[in-house]
Parts: sequence; C-alpha cells; structure tokens
Amino acid sequence: MKNVFILVLFVFGFFSLQAQELSDKQWSLVSKKTADWCPPCGGYAWDFYHDLIDDQQNEPTLLWALNYSGGLMTPTAKAMSDNFPQNSQPRFFLNNDDMNVLAGNTVEKLAEFKQVLESLSLFPPFASVGSIATFDGVKIDVTSKAKFIVDLEGGDYWLASYLVQDELISSQAGQGNNAKHVNVLLHTFTEGAYFGENISSGSVDANAEFVVESGLDFTGQSTILDYSNGFKVATILWSVVDGKYTPFNINVQSVDGISATSNVFS
Repeated sequence: MKNVFILVLFVFGFFSLQAQELSDKQWSLVSKKTADWCPPCGGYAWDFYHDLIDDQQNEPTLLWALNYSGGLMTPTAKAMSDNFPQNSQPRFFLNNDDMNVLAGNTVEKLAEFKQVLESLSLFPPFASVGSIATFDGVKIDVTSKAKFIVDLEGGDYWLASYLVQDELISSQAGQGNNAKHVNVLLHTFTEGAYFGENISSGSVDANAEFVVESGLDFTGQSTILDYSNGFKVATILWSVVDGKYTPFNINVQSVDGISATSNVFS
C-alpha cells in the first residue's frame, strides 16, 4: 500500500484535475447491506436492488452492495455496514437512513426512493468531489479532490475513495452458485482508514480544495485482475454527524489504463 498524503489548496485557478471534472451535482448514496448466505438477500432484496439500479441509471446516485458477512465480506464493506445502527439484513439505506424495505412493500419503496432521490439531487452542492484512478498493471493510483463551494462554519470532513466491482460471479443463497453480484464494494484506497483522511475540522472557506493521494498495490499476488475493465472508483466526502459518517457529496469514476496520463494536474 502506498503512503497517503493530503494537499490543502486555496485555489485561484492554479490547479485542476485533468480528464475528470468535479461534479456540479449533489449525489446520494444507496447501500444494500447483504450477505451471500442470506436467502432474502437473494430473494426480494435482490430484485429490489436491481430495480433501483435500473431506475437510477444516469442519475447522481451511487448504489453499492455491502457484504458485511459471508464469503464476499471485506473489512471495508463491514466498516461501511457498521456505520449503520441496524444488525439485520437485508437492509437498504439512503445515505444513513434505513428505508425499511420489506418483502411486502417493494413497489411502494421503489417509488419512495425515486421521489426522495430526485428531491435530493435538486439541492445545490456545498462541495464538489472528483478523482482520477490509473492502473499500471500492478497498482492503482488514485488522486481524489474535494472543493468547497461555500463558506462553512464548523464540521468534520473526511475524503475517501473506494474500489467497486461492476459484476462479480459468486454464490448467493436464493440465486445459486453463479449469481451475478452487481456494484460490490471491495476495498478502500486508504489502508486501515475506512473513511479516508480527515481533511478539515472546523470552519472551511469557499474555494478551498483538499487533495488526497492513495492507492492499492497488488505486487506479489499470483493473479492480478485488469482493474481498468469492470471496476470503478467511488469517491466520497464524508461529514461526521452525531458520531456517524454521513455522505456530504460523492462522485464515481472509471479506472484508466496505463495509457492514461500520469500527470493529474494541469
């Protein structure tokens, strides 16, 4: 794992991320808390999750599956799940709110998700997020950036990026041994720091930018996947509210291959 460091930039046009614009939209996070041994996770919750994904295509919504237990569990997915108070599964969360999706109310809840997500997307963002991820065949290097748009008094902000697999073939109770798991959270790029780096505590000025460089190194592994195909990087600016990490804004980027520029600043 490479070292992580933070740059604090008060921007007057000196720096910008190449090839990746900071999002000018307010994003939301939808999390499915799940496990491969759980029959309802592969039953009504499986269909509901895929319906949500279909419904939110091209919308500013990050949907991911958090395997907090079982064969697909990772420490990062468990840490994300532990940020929620509920101990059962399957559960669906919009940002940090349990939406109480049950087998008998999926039609109503799908409509509710759509309405709430559309309303949230209309709010102007207080901060923008973006990143660039480059895979050289052995490691993924990520440069993540958050830019605050307005002055904010107080607050505790963390910036993190995560590796998400588009499709993963594995067993799932209720779906069989070759189920296609979609948008599976794998790892954080900041080893051991599941919610990233603390970029600001206290007041923050408009136009302040914070940059975190991080990465995953797969050197020594017997098989290294092509992470420039079928994977994405989700970058989240978290705000700590009442001891819980709450999404402040989000962006999702693809992983570029070695042919991509290695100089992420213009």
